[in-house]
Amino acid sequence: MYNNDTLHPGEPKMLPQAALTNTDVAQVGAVLARGDAFMFCGTPQNYPSYFAAGRFPADAGVEPVEYVAFVIKNDEREDPYLGDIAGSGYLITCIPKTCKDPEAAIRALAYLWSDEGQELCAYGVRGNADENGNITSVYDGSLAESVSTDDVTYYIDAAGRYHYAQTYLDVLSAGDEEETDRLGVGEWTLLFRPSYINSLDWGIKQTNKESAYINNLKKPLSMYSTSYAASGNLIDVTFDYEAAGVDVTYSELISINTKVGARWADMVTGTITAPSYIASLTYLNDCIETLNRIDHDLLYQAMTARFKSRKADMGIEYAYGLNDPNYVKKEISEGGRATWEKNGKTYTDIWGARGDLNYYEEYDIVG
Repeated sequence: MYNNDTLHPGEPKMLPQAALTNTDVAQVGAVLARGDAFMFCGTPQNYPSYFAAGRFPADAGVEPVEYVAFVIKNDEREDPYLGDIAGSGYLITCIPKTCKDPEAAIRALAYLWSDEGQELCAYGVRGNADENGNITSVYDGSLAESVSTDDVTYYIDAAGRYHYAQTYLDVLSAGDEEETDRLGVGEWTLLFRPSYINSLDWGIKQTNKESAYINNLKKPLSMYSTSYAASGNLIDVTFDYEAAGVDVTYSELISINTKVGARWADMVTGTITAPSYIASLTYLNDCIETLNRIDHDLLYQAMTARFKSRKADMGIEYAYGLNDPNYVKKEISEGGRATWEKNGKTYTDIWGARGDLNYYEEYDIVG
């Protein structure tokens, strides 16, 4: 948990969950697609096709099931602190020491991280278009021998607004998965800069109903989430902790973090299974005292220093949106049964606290 200036006090670092196998994902996905899951708490980026299959079943005789994001709060109605829900936080990109050409690898990574590389990975091949949106050529002439106008998936008009090419929209509309995979739009997320991608002017983006549903599935929780780019990998071998005012070395931090992680893994179970709320708090406080005896407090200070530095590097003041005093919630009424219209459908708020409508994206549905 992290707030706008420091790590959330008293909250030890959680151990990562064990990686899921393809079989695990398929088994859970089948349950989601059938609508047999009353509630799902996990990493939804692993299951988009299953969520879509439940909402838009191939068999017309099967009743659709729609999953919605909702927020669980405690008895004090406190807002939760969630980890990154972007879906790319656990990926780490490295160049191994056995790499035969590290300079070439660095150039490749630099390109993927550039604006041009980001657009290629997110939107595919850029083309030139006339005033009617007809693709006339591939934007990068050096690609003319390897790709054609049929491979173009987007263009930018004279006003600087982005548009998908009609050929790509036709593929989406037809639900041609093979052709969609060939065009490769949004398939590469190894390096992803959401701050840049989200800054591009698309107006109302066009997509199919499946993608619109999946893209908005997690959006109401964005207000409660912190960016992994700011809060992840805070034990950093490249960072000078002593210069930041914390008397500790990188190797010492690794040792402390290992001990804290091993203890905390067991402590979580005891906190959750305590017989009462008061007992849980008492157990948690005892756990924190125990962890501080093995220098968790020093670990916390070091991670806070890196967290502040990371925010400064990113040019952001608040890593948690709700801490911004200028932020205005657009929440569906808590405890009520508010209704609203979206994409021609009437929705009813049966849960109460469903999150923030600021984050919903409007789409022009094709197909």
